[in-house]
Amino acid sequence: MFTIKPSSDPLIFNILAARIGYFIAGFGLSIWAPLVPYVRLNIPMTDATFGFMLLCIGMGSISCMPLSAALTTRFNIRHCLFVITLILLGALVSMTLASSLWVLGLALFLFGVITLVTGCSVVCLWRQHGCAGCHFKHPRLKH
Repeated sequence: MFTIKPSSDPLIFNILAARIGYFIAGFGLSIWAPLVPYVRLNIPMTDATFGFMLLCIGMGSISCMPLSAALTTRFNIRHCLFVITLILLGALVSMTLASSLWVLGLALFLFGVITLVTGCSVVCLWRQHGCAGCHFKHPRLKH
């Protein structure tokens, strides 16, 4: 088990923020899975239309790739993850309350953005500190 000595080292906090970001993204995906039948009942659509709606998640990830890399490099990872958590909450609420395909498509587009920013946070950690944060041995951590 790891114990952390008291420190104000930003690397430890950024690694922790990246790990919390992965947890938030995974938790958000696990919340979306049970909502699928509920959304299909609220908005009548064919299987092909629902497949196109799911494609909005991928379009959100691909279209925000350059933007998220720039944001996580310019701002602190913790700030980006806070904003992404708010976007995740808004997307999940709007998915449950969606009454049209346009609102659902926009919510799924924003839902796709969250998966990308968590990945970019680890890339930025690697760029800034030369580590990915997964198997990192920091001098202030006892192994």
